[in-house]
Amino acid sequence: LKRLVALRTCNFVNIKPLRCRGSGVSYEIRMQMGEKRTSLNDRTASILIDSIVLAPPTDELFISQGLSAADRHRMEYDRYQCRSQHMSLTPQADLSEVCSRYICPVSAMLFNRSLECDCDPTGSLSGICSVKGGQCDCKPNIVGRRLCDRCAVGTYGFGPSGCTACGCDSVGALSNNCDRQSGQCLCRERGITGRQCNQCQPGFWSFPDCRVCQCNDHASICDQKTGACIECRDLTDGYYCDRCKDGYYGDPRLGINLPCKPCPCPGGLDSGFQHADTCYLRPSEENEAPDVICNCKAGYTGERCASCAVNHWGNPNELGGTCEPCDCNGNIDVLVEGSCDPVSGDCIKCLHNTEGIQCEDCIEGYYGDAKIRSCQRCVCNDLGTNRTAGTCDRVTGQCPCLPNVVGQQCDTCAPQHFDLASGKGCEPCECDPAGVRLNADGTPELQCNEFDGRCMCKPGRGGRTCSDCEDYHWGDPTTGECRRCECNPIGSATQQCDRNNGSCVCLPGSGGPLCNMCARGYTGQWPHCEACGECFQNWDEIVQNLKNQAATLIETANNIEDTGIVSVYDDAFEKMEATLTDLKTQLESANITRSDINELQAEIDNLRKNVRMSLGARTTEISSSVDKADVELKSLTAEVEKLSQKSEALKENATLLREADVQGAYNISRESAEKSAAAKRRIDQADTKITNAESERQEAISLLENNQLDFEKQFKENEMVLLTGFESMLPALNRDVCGAESAPCDQLCGGPGACGHCGGPSCLSGSVRKAEKAKLFAEEADQKLNEKQKEAEEILARVREILQHTSVTKGKAMDGHDIADAAAKQANLTRTSLEEMVAQMNEFLNSDQRSSPEQIRALAEEIMGATISLTPDQIQELANKIREKLMNINNIDIILNETRGNKTIAEALQKSAESASMRAAEISSCQTKISVRFYCAFYKKEKKTIVLCMLFTSFNPFFCA
Repeated sequence: LKRLVALRTCNFVNIKPLRCRGSGVSYEIRMQMGEKRTSLNDRTASILIDSIVLAPPTDELFISQGLSAADRHRMEYDRYQCRSQHMSLTPQADLSEVCSRYICPVSAMLFNRSLECDCDPTGSLSGICSVKGGQCDCKPNIVGRRLCDRCAVGTYGFGPSGCTACGCDSVGALSNNCDRQSGQCLCRERGITGRQCNQCQPGFWSFPDCRVCQCNDHASICDQKTGACIECRDLTDGYYCDRCKDGYYGDPRLGINLPCKPCPCPGGLDSGFQHADTCYLRPSEENEAPDVICNCKAGYTGERCASCAVNHWGNPNELGGTCEPCDCNGNIDVLVEGSCDPVSGDCIKCLHNTEGIQCEDCIEGYYGDAKIRSCQRCVCNDLGTNRTAGTCDRVTGQCPCLPNVVGQQCDTCAPQHFDLASGKGCEPCECDPAGVRLNADGTPELQCNEFDGRCMCKPGRGGRTCSDCEDYHWGDPTTGECRRCECNPIGSATQQCDRNNGSCVCLPGSGGPLCNMCARGYTGQWPHCEACGECFQNWDEIVQNLKNQAATLIETANNIEDTGIVSVYDDAFEKMEATLTDLKTQLESANITRSDINELQAEIDNLRKNVRMSLGARTTEISSSVDKADVELKSLTAEVEKLSQKSEALKENATLLREADVQGAYNISRESAEKSAAAKRRIDQADTKITNAESERQEAISLLENNQLDFEKQFKENEMVLLTGFESMLPALNRDVCGAESAPCDQLCGGPGACGHCGGPSCLSGSVRKAEKAKLFAEEADQKLNEKQKEAEEILARVREILQHTSVTKGKAMDGHDIADAAAKQANLTRTSLEEMVAQMNEFLNSDQRSSPEQIRALAEEIMGATISLTPDQIQELANKIREKLMNINNIDIILNETRGNKTIAEALQKSAESASMRAAEISSCQTKISVRFYCAFYKKEKKTIVLCMLFTSFNPFFCA
């Protein structure tokens, strides 16, 4: 057995004397690794070993070439330390030129031939290798000392593209190595899975802790990061599968476990009349089943959504039935119940002055578009509107106008018409085109004044239509023969004479063409005319009537030649003849003689003479007064002209004022008229309803009085029939209820009413006895349910206690693990000082420099003078303490057996404890090795001997893994 110790700074060791000399002999090489030199517990630390090479000595390679040449080559080979450079894996670029030159000769002498490249075609970039060493040019992550024929450590998937890094998770995997084919990393035993060991096993989440999914037994897996349950079963949903899906109700949580059922809203999901997407259980009183409350869709109401909401219509309880919002074009208050019919959907309480099934029309007296709520009151001019034709158009607002009246409100006469104020329509202006002024375009102005109808006359023309001479003139204006009126201002009613013949309009008593003489029926000297008296007026009236009748007869007679004699006039002639006869008789019967008439005539002459005499002086006075009056008249005439001008101006202003004010006055009058009409309509409607109600009431009273006796008689007969039927049914009812078919009372089972009891122990067929038995069964079942409930609560309490005990056990195991780690750290500190001292010794002994014996002796004395921080007894005591700590956690198996109910947690704790136990064993082993090595080094120190023991390696060695 040959023990070698490799130094940190060296990749190879020389074995002296040589051990591998026997042909056909098997040799075993063992490698022992130490821990990383750090106080931190770094689980990512690892050692990668590429290869272990046993190189033969080179002293004998140069013998066959001749003594002088061999010595020269050997000296040169040793002087440049080529063996040390080659064995320490110095890169070729850093080799000295001499040592680089010896690579091929030494290799050829070792193998006795040159070697082919033999590069792997899959792992190599080409088939050409390095001349020195034969190393092929490998693809990414592919290695092989020469051939590039395998994946590098920590990679997998050897192929044309190279190898892929394993990517093993530093926490979930034991190392970064993986399967060369599949890439599967070696996971720690803590519920960790996945190719890279970066996931929890199904049923766990929150890598790397890997906690159990909490899904209330309704799902097997959950989200690896959030813990949200995936693919909930049993119609459940939610983060923890703790609620029912939409459209179902229940309580699927553990401990309650009410299965999820379809929401009855009202018919269920597949019924064809389901009006809610979700529902819930409303808490109820004790011993009562909870009620299902539906979250109804818009338009439905009720606990089961079996009714339409306010202002919705339809039949939600029939197959395919729905509740639709009432389509009233926005003209109802959706918050006011009863605004539309819940069955037909017809609108009832229309707003915004609308009416109709959908409130699509404006009410009478309003116009506009009801669908956009723009109905407004009709505004119709009373003077121009035909009230017998109804109200305005409900869409355009056009009022029904009288003839020749236009405008939406009937407030304007048609062109060339006037007199809207007549209330009968407008009359045509009929202006004479030849007598009116011309417009700017040269056309006649045919529009007259809209109030009085006067046309715009040109100079020399007058009259309302401008077809006459100008005012105060008469004649034919077409020929230019217009003469001034000469009406006497005293006897004339107006200065305007007849425009055709010039005759004046006289005041009463005045007459003649110029109103300057006494009129017929008056006597005296004009202008002092007096009426002849009542007698004359009567006779004059009679005579004028007769005259008129005679004129009519003459005209009729003149027409006889054309029309013939009509017998229908015979009666008229006879009446006229009778009238004439009566007049003749009255005249003949009068007692007036010729002498009487003469006397009367003489008296009249005397009276006239006296009047003339008395009037003479008066006439003189009047003449002077007339002269004065003439002067005053002239002044008054001037004033009249001024007043006339002012009057014309005032007239124009008045016209403008009337035009401006007529609309305001009309609006006030119209509103008052509408209010009155509306009040009248309401009164008329109320009167009609009252009258109808009164007549119906009277009819109802009459019907009641006429049929009262029949009603009473029929009621008594029905009552007797019912009593007879009930009496025949009593035995059967008594049998079904009380258990005995007898009436009215049975001695054993009793009966209804005054019997005092119903049913008994022997009355087994009665519903009363059956109900009592059912009550007893129900009470027993309830008692058993209570007992089961208590047992379940006890089991749940025990499970919770076990979970708590498991948590305590896990804590104890973690404490033991921490103690073991602390012990390992203390051992590492002890080992470090020893290892440094041994390394110094090996570095000195392995140095290629030729040291003198004095230097070697000085170094040996320095090494022997060094001290070790711990004695072997102290190290042994530390190992005993570790063993005692490990003994404290040997009861893990017992605890796990007690907590077998929670299998997953117990297994995780068991794995943690086993890992801690293995770690403690490794620390114990490491401590034993340190102790043995310490004794070895101490013994050699006392004997003052130094032994070189090293393996040729390409890594830094450690004592413990």
